[in-house]
Amino acid sequence: MDTQWLENPAAPLLKFAKHVGIPEKALREAEGLKQLVYADEQFQVSKIVNLTFDQVMSLTDAYGGALECKLLLGTLVVLDIKPDISNQELSDSREDVKNSPSVKLELIIDKVKLAEHWLGQLSDCQPFLFFFADTLTGFLASEPERLREKLWGDDPASKVILLVPGRSMRLDGPYLAMLGGDAVHSWREVIPALAPDLDAVQRVHKLARETLKWLDFQLGCLTPLHLKLEGDRPVDDPIANALLVHLLNLVVLYTADRTVRWDGGSLEATYAGANQTVTFELVRPGTLLDESTQASAGWLIKTVEWAYEWADGRHWSKDRLPLVQIAVCQALRSVEPADRYRLLVCNARNIFHELQWHWKAFIESKVDAYIAKVKDLEDYVDKIVEAFADQVSAMIDSLSKTMLVAIATVLGSSIGAIFKDKFNPAIFIIGMTTYAAYVFLFPLAYNMSHTWGRYRTLVRGFEQRRRRFEEHLYANKVKEIVGQRVDESQRRFVRWFGLTVGSYVAVIFLAIMASVLVPVIMALSGS
Repeated sequence: MDTQWLENPAAPLLKFAKHVGIPEKALREAEGLKQLVYADEQFQVSKIVNLTFDQVMSLTDAYGGALECKLLLGTLVVLDIKPDISNQELSDSREDVKNSPSVKLELIIDKVKLAEHWLGQLSDCQPFLFFFADTLTGFLASEPERLREKLWGDDPASKVILLVPGRSMRLDGPYLAMLGGDAVHSWREVIPALAPDLDAVQRVHKLARETLKWLDFQLGCLTPLHLKLEGDRPVDDPIANALLVHLLNLVVLYTADRTVRWDGGSLEATYAGANQTVTFELVRPGTLLDESTQASAGWLIKTVEWAYEWADGRHWSKDRLPLVQIAVCQALRSVEPADRYRLLVCNARNIFHELQWHWKAFIESKVDAYIAKVKDLEDYVDKIVEAFADQVSAMIDSLSKTMLVAIATVLGSSIGAIFKDKFNPAIFIIGMTTYAAYVFLFPLAYNMSHTWGRYRTLVRGFEQRRRRFEEHLYANKVKEIVGQRVDESQRRFVRWFGLTVGSYVAVIFLAIMASVLVPVIMALSGS
């Protein structure tokens, strides 16, 4: 990897341009984000008469296959400057153009290829080389939508590395790094060991789209996380300042209740409190922030990180964002609209600390309510289990009484029939069939159907209450509290219900069989 030109990538180009008379200003204007494209339809032949082979080779040695430089007469290529050019080709080109006052010059440097040529292929990273710092300054003056489209494109989890000449700075973050001056030689240090977290940016963007309102503009998956940078940020550097403005604007976009783009291109954010709203325009990326505003920016960044933080096993953004909006409204309600943006940033520390206090009060009340709900659920489960137990006890008690009555009926019918001069089967049959009819109509048909109906009502009521508890408590917590107690109580009830019904059926069957068989047996015995 040949990185000797990283600190000043334009040096070989400017040296060549000086030899052939290309103005530096023209090259500055020709640089884009990914390519430098310069063309001159009337390039004077006299400018290349004294061009030497060494001067040509210095250009190809630096830029390799990323360079495309041609001289044309109409559509005929008379000179193609490329790594394998020969001195003879250069001499022949002079001969070809000697009778023409001008030729067409096409000079293209593919900076994407150049970055790969100098740095090699980088996984999960996208480097951007800048020959002139003004190019990056101009690009950063664009809107955030273009920033996302050109730097991250369809891969919001890649890391962008900006290599900027003439700027002594080293700023680094999870999704962006900016290196200038001597720091460009430490580019290996900003390459992440692991791919940037795609889930984090997608989660924040999704939560914002679900909670906030963005009108008449499409931001794509660009979040404040993308522009969070650590390091020494020069106060008066326009590039560092533009990145900070973009970051602060994204913080507003990701915390304001509503943001709209007006026809003039300006973005207007509205924070909605309980009984009031605060509206102000976002500043343009080219706006220079004063030193106090830059110093306070970190607190605003902490605010948006806190608002979208994953805490206690869940995302609290839908609860925290309204608190942020209320706090901003309270801080800016008496401020003139033109001063609101600056004072929002300057007061960010106070806003952040106030949010912590409000959140503590909010969470404490939530915890109290949560504990109360847990206790309500525990009490309700106890009542349900007790109700099932009471029903089982009632069935056992009723069954016991029915058995006692069965014994009494058998004895009574037998005694009544025996105490006659001769065994009277009619009395015995009437007694047993009457008892069988009683058991069928009352304990079995009426009592057991009523008991089953109460059981079904309890089950339906429990399921409805359980669903309501799950709306306020975590489903896993409800499952933990309920456990197996209710299911075991239900199974016990069903077992006893089946046993009781079976016992009643057996009693009825035995009573009927007795009414049929006992008279026959007694008749055979001569009674």
